[in-house]
Amino acid sequence: QFVADTAAKSGFCQLLEHQKLNTNSSEIDSSDLGSLSVSYEKPLEISQSSSTYDLLQDCVTGLPEIKEDEVAHHTPAISYPKERPDSISYDLNTSTTEHSIIRTISMLPQSQRLGKKSGLLFILDNKSWQKRWVTVDDNELGIYNSNDYKHIIKVIPVTAISLVRNEVKITDSARPNRIYLELVDGRVISMAATDNFEMSVWSNIIMRHVVAKMKLQSPIYRLGGSMSDPDKQGHVRVDDKKRYAVIKGYRMNFYENDNDYFLACVSMDINFKSIIYTVKQLSPTKLQCICHSGSFIITGEDESDTDSWKSAIEESIYCGLSDDSYLKAVQENVTNTYCADCRNNKAVWASVNICVTLCDHCAGLHRKFSISKIHSLRMDKKIWQPNVIALFKHCGNGFLNEIWEVNVPDSAVISPDCSDEQRHDFVHQKYTLRQFMDIPEQYSDNEYLNFMLNDSVKNDKDLKKTMQFVFCGADILAVDNDGLTPLDVARKYGQTLTETFLSLNGGAGNGSKFISINCLLESLEEWNNSVRLHAEGVVYLKEGRHINKRWAILKHNLFEMFNEKGAPNSAIRLCLVMRDHQRDCEGECVAIISGSSNDHNPPSYLLDKYSIEMLNKNGKSLIFIVEDAQENFNWMENLSKSATSPRSWGKEDDMVLAKPIIHAGFLQWKIINSPHWRKDWFILRGKSLFYFDTDKKAYEEIDLRKVTGTSPRNRSEIISDGTHFTMMQYNKVFEMKGMCARDTCAWFDSIVIASTVQGSVFHEQQLTMADIPVYIDVCINHICMNGIQSEGIYRQAGVKSKINRLKEQLLGDARRVAIDQSEYMINDVCGALKQYFRELPEAVTTNALYEQWLVVAGYSDDYMEDKMGWYHYLMNELQLAKPLNYNVLRFLIGHLKDVARFKLQNKMAIYNLATVFAPSLIFHSDDSNTHTSTGDKLSSPDLAGTEMKIRCIEFLITHYKEVFKVSDEDIKKENDLLDAMIRMSTAWLPQFNSREESLFQVEILLFSINGKQTSVHINSRSTANEVLKIIAKR
Repeated sequence: QFVADTAAKSGFCQLLEHQKLNTNSSEIDSSDLGSLSVSYEKPLEISQSSSTYDLLQDCVTGLPEIKEDEVAHHTPAISYPKERPDSISYDLNTSTTEHSIIRTISMLPQSQRLGKKSGLLFILDNKSWQKRWVTVDDNELGIYNSNDYKHIIKVIPVTAISLVRNEVKITDSARPNRIYLELVDGRVISMAATDNFEMSVWSNIIMRHVVAKMKLQSPIYRLGGSMSDPDKQGHVRVDDKKRYAVIKGYRMNFYENDNDYFLACVSMDINFKSIIYTVKQLSPTKLQCICHSGSFIITGEDESDTDSWKSAIEESIYCGLSDDSYLKAVQENVTNTYCADCRNNKAVWASVNICVTLCDHCAGLHRKFSISKIHSLRMDKKIWQPNVIALFKHCGNGFLNEIWEVNVPDSAVISPDCSDEQRHDFVHQKYTLRQFMDIPEQYSDNEYLNFMLNDSVKNDKDLKKTMQFVFCGADILAVDNDGLTPLDVARKYGQTLTETFLSLNGGAGNGSKFISINCLLESLEEWNNSVRLHAEGVVYLKEGRHINKRWAILKHNLFEMFNEKGAPNSAIRLCLVMRDHQRDCEGECVAIISGSSNDHNPPSYLLDKYSIEMLNKNGKSLIFIVEDAQENFNWMENLSKSATSPRSWGKEDDMVLAKPIIHAGFLQWKIINSPHWRKDWFILRGKSLFYFDTDKKAYEEIDLRKVTGTSPRNRSEIISDGTHFTMMQYNKVFEMKGMCARDTCAWFDSIVIASTVQGSVFHEQQLTMADIPVYIDVCINHICMNGIQSEGIYRQAGVKSKINRLKEQLLGDARRVAIDQSEYMINDVCGALKQYFRELPEAVTTNALYEQWLVVAGYSDDYMEDKMGWYHYLMNELQLAKPLNYNVLRFLIGHLKDVARFKLQNKMAIYNLATVFAPSLIFHSDDSNTHTSTGDKLSSPDLAGTEMKIRCIEFLITHYKEVFKVSDEDIKKENDLLDAMIRMSTAWLPQFNSREESLFQVEILLFSINGKQTSVHINSRSTANEVLKIIAKR
């Protein structure tokens, strides 16, 4: 058997000639040939008398002509062996061998003669032979785990092969018939066939393609093949195997090493257009890529490297899901290829109202500044109507920048690689401040600007002027003498591009055609029909385990989903909240819940977005995802309004619109012990729960900051019992239940979170009935009961670790904290209170009044009446602007006044207390100086300002009664209450020695449901909190 590389023609002929001259014979000794390679381009005819030399000459004659430059890039296959290896020696003169080998080519099927073949071969992998499925065609040689082609071992481009060599098996004990593929970088791929026939067929077909590619392609090899110039490349670990990863566009390939990448020898090829993947972060350095058929784990070198790989993979997935037809259409105007702001060549977003294309970073800033209506040029199909595409193609970024960038200084110009701060400043100056526009002075006159806008549309018909007037602030709904808006005029005169631009900028609003709804009200039914809400837009609907893009429409109390505006595939009926209009509808929406998209395992491009869940009375839900906060806000508002009477959303209920809706829906509720249940529409906004009182036709508020507890303590009890839950306030107890068990649990979760999770400012924290943060109330009550007479109170420092632990407990759920005297000393509690005030984002006295507090503190006491008048003024201003701040200040100053009563015992006079608290109560958030204090040592270098602060707090404590206008009766009540607390605390102190105290004990026996029992011993100093803690531990 002999099969050789065609590129070895020159060396082959020299060998034949050398042997002929030396032996003076027409035959060649097989021992001198060694390993020969021949590629058969045509069938060879032989006879019994044919010599080996004649046969070889015929083979060489059949070879194609090889140019010199092609030979230079391919190593000749013929070598002059020093010894004849037994495993590859064979007798070429044997006629049987000649016939059996040469005949193989003419016997091949036509499909194999054309160069396509697949089958099983043995591949040498890590010093062991593995049976693999191999395919070869015009472009590549593929090695797979099996014939289902699912698991790639390696794909080798034909252009990467420079040499094909064979080893022929002569005896049974010799090595199998081997094929060696030498790559252009010198590496060798070893394969073995089952017999000589298979070996010759595979060798012939592979070499055909090598020669064909040599003729068609330039000898200069393109590193990386189709993955050259990638978006990202580098070493990672894939399922604990080191690989070289490359991402380009919507493809991600893995290679065994960087050499394989240079030769385009792929080990794993992922096309995100055909397979949908999601990326999940398992740890700071590990990512999991998941699809329907499996998953794999990528490990980066460090956290930063992993983050960059995650971003690159998500961008590649997004690219695979996108449709570039709109992008290509818009980019027919070459200026739209580059970002209008930073000139990045990846402008895949568009501002549809400004009509420019943008890169990812600049588009994000446009959203942040609410400058633009940002839409994707790859995903948002609805917006890219033919007229909008025509407008973008006509204008282009160059056209628009002639308006926006008339006077841009060189120092302000940004590039794709500029810093975030530079990009932020440029976009802000360009669009928000319009510093780079050429704005004539007369444009400051709104009436003139409006007139010019109408005139440019009607007479000039100049799109560029129209755009400039709009961008300068002209009222797009202003009407001319004929009562027509600019949009009306554009339609009248057939100015399609101008009409499209004005429509995209709000010109299609009600405008001059808006009529007050109140003028149309003749009956409730007519009013309801006239103001029925309508909303529509792109959403992502969760359908089983999949999330699909859908078109949603809310119209006439019906919420529907459409597949590309086709037939609806789901709908939920929304009914009125008014009792006389309620209907018993199975699909009635009973709750609408806003949440995070991450709760529903979305694809990577929908992570950290907003989800909306609509629940019907049977407990079935419809979940969809929207992409930004504004869309979430709009959908929640419109869906809630559609489910209630429009009369409930009048101007008198503006307080309801203060914050975004978190949860809305029907609840059955009653005040405890009331025999009748009510059904009303509830809305949860922030920490306020509103319900629409159908009798009063107005909203009532339940302040969740004052909820003292819920029962049961967890949702599992609700599910098991299928019952309601109880919500307790200081003076009321509510019993509540949803329209189904799932609805009840959802409401329970929302209310518990809103009533327990605390923020850093007063209005986000749990409050007492007197509107004091529970954190402050718990600390001060404990101090009054257990240590108000302690020497050095508030001056001596506590244990820092204990202070931090107590602070975390109080900021978690302060109502559940019982301060254990055995764990926390009085100085620890005082430290937690002081730290609370130090870490407030704004002082109790507020930034707005900061200077005035210091000025008033400097007034002389000789003019006490005037000074007191100014303090009353500041207190009034504080109470009007920040009522909670006023309550806290009064409560704390009253407490410090009580502490000063016992100055003989605690050694803390008024001045000492003022010195400790002044820097924490009066400061400005923007002040570079710290406002902390340690004991009686001031940490602020501004000694003069600090002295004024101390004088201010000293005055407030000294004149507490006059400043806060507290009556003598209230002062007496406060003093009596404090004295009673001290007497109680003193009564608990042991009046006998420890031996006698132990004689006074009460044993409490506790029995559990399963019959187990335990006992608790209490004495004269035990408190209910301590006993309950012991029980809880057991």
